[in-house]
Amino acid sequence: MTAALRSNVSNRRFPPRQPGSYAGGSKVAQLQPSIERRSGQSQLQSTASQADIRRMVQLPAQPANPLWLRALTFAQRTSTVVTFSLVASALAVYGWTVYSQQLWGKEYQRLEALQRQERQLTAATEVLKDQMAQEAEDPASGLSIPDPTNAIFLQPAPLSQPAPVQPNPAPKSIQTAPLGY
Repeated sequence: MTAALRSNVSNRRFPPRQPGSYAGGSKVAQLQPSIERRSGQSQLQSTASQADIRRMVQLPAQPANPLWLRALTFAQRTSTVVTFSLVASALAVYGWTVYSQQLWGKEYQRLEALQRQERQLTAATEVLKDQMAQEAEDPASGLSIPDPTNAIFLQPAPLSQPAPVQPNPAPKSIQTAPLGY
């Protein structure tokens, strides 16, 4: 019983092919198992019943798409590529903008810190000037008001003659017509 079931199932899976047979107006491709012995004496062919041939249905070949459908498909693919590139470029520009703003913020904070240090140094310099002026007015410091009678005059050093400079030979001048006025 199981052997009969197996042979029935195998016949349904691989029906034999009969060349030139048609079902539903189209040629049905069928398998034609053949076993050939080494001696080449005989061939075993299995045949299918007409009912099996009628049950086989060949799928129709896919027809070519119309021109308008191909154009729409091409437009969809192109617009998809363009959309992805625009999204990628928008994300890149957004990222660059955010990064440049963060960088600008850090540099601005650095500028403010440098300006604050400059103001502090200016204030410290003025405090030191004021302190030196107050110490100079103190008679215990030993500083005195400048007096032209106490000035020391030094004799200038004798002038030395610079080495004579040899003139360079004049370059050859080429007479050319004026280029413009």
